[in-house]
Amino acid sequence: MTIRFNDYKSSARFYDSAIDLYRREVIRERTRLQAQRLSEAGRWRRFLIEHGLEFNANNPLFYDTPCITGMNAMTALMNSGTMRVYTGTQPSINGAVTGTLLVTLTFGATAFATATASAGTVTATANTITSGTAGNTGTAGYFALIESNGTSIFATGSVGTSGADLNLTTLSIVATAVVTCSAFSITQSEA
Repeated sequence: MTIRFNDYKSSARFYDSAIDLYRREVIRERTRLQAQRLSEAGRWRRFLIEHGLEFNANNPLFYDTPCITGMNAMTALMNSGTMRVYTGTQPSINGAVTGTLLVTLTFGATAFATATASAGTVTATANTITSGTAGNTGTAGYFALIESNGTSIFATGSVGTSGADLNLTTLSIVATAVVTCSAFSITQSEA
């Protein structure tokens, strides 16, 4: 079989045209799907607006009842949980707990009393926290609240003698010393 130059050019043009047609079809289909998604999102947004469900406030003010409910649900995670005091620096948010564990204090089966709201702040006050005996000697750096499963970290906070998230009479903890927590509360702004 002999291919002449003109036939080759025609075949190449046909091939290029087929590729261009395919590309245009792919682009057209992508455009159609994007328009469909935008249309669906637009319908959903209109539905939310029509039913008063859209929330785009830049400065929302939450009322007492939902804030108290949220705080109670959150603090219930600490039922039968522990407060562990460590040496070192408080980890960043969702960071791993590091340092030497100095002492573990235990929350009761109902860790916190029902939260209350006042002047735009919700407060949950801990019920009695069982004292702990220090297992190691060191300088308290931060504490971690651990859920009753013993592994899930609820929160961490600073330790100091004043102005910290957890204030102790001294930061020097000696092995076998009994460490107590006379009062502990969690507060959250409603704004």
